[in-house]
Amino acid sequence: MIEFNEENHEYKVDGKVKPSVTTILKETGVWPDFWGNDEDREFYMQRGRMVHLAIHHIVKAKQGVVIHDYVLRQDERIQGYLNSFLNWYNDPNWKVNAEHSEKKVYNKPNDYCGTIDMIANVNFREERQEKAIIDFKCGVPACEYAYQLAGYEMCVEPVAFGKRLRLGVYLNKEGKPPRVCPYLDETDFQVFRACRYVYSKQSARR
Repeated sequence: MIEFNEENHEYKVDGKVKPSVTTILKETGVWPDFWGNDEDREFYMQRGRMVHLAIHHIVKAKQGVVIHDYVLRQDERIQGYLNSFLNWYNDPNWKVNAEHSEKKVYNKPNDYCGTIDMIANVNFREERQEKAIIDFKCGVPACEYAYQLAGYEMCVEPVAFGKRLRLGVYLNKEGKPPRVCPYLDETDFQVFRACRYVYSKQSARR
């Protein structure tokens, strides 16, 4: 059973602490640099948490809930990002059918955890439905996020990974449709596995 401490961003499986996908990438230097001071970084983290929590509530909303009113009740700093999400989520061209939101996952062979923002069936190639692993961002695209999604997919498919669509959905703060980046390079999995190996070696020396 996976336990997660939101305050410490700490995962445990059967009572034992496990590294997360993002911790592995950050500790091995394969993660985007964020400009600004500690206060700026704390703001970005807080904004990200608020956006992800609100999206989770929208996806899990019961029938009859007025989504527009819900968005207006949120912090004004994230309303644009939520409207950007809804632009994509309700787009008939994508036909998003969410199966899971904020799903905690564990890769037993490589012994790490993570939280997938969304697992959904979406229209992508040739207008056919594909099962996708999706991550929402409030910033700009970065190649390192492809490795993050690779790590998540390896939790869902620890053996036969590389068969699911991986999407980075970069939300727009003004509420415009987001930029959607598909990550299709199979070498992303090799990069993440190498990071996991380096991280284990670093941890053993501590």
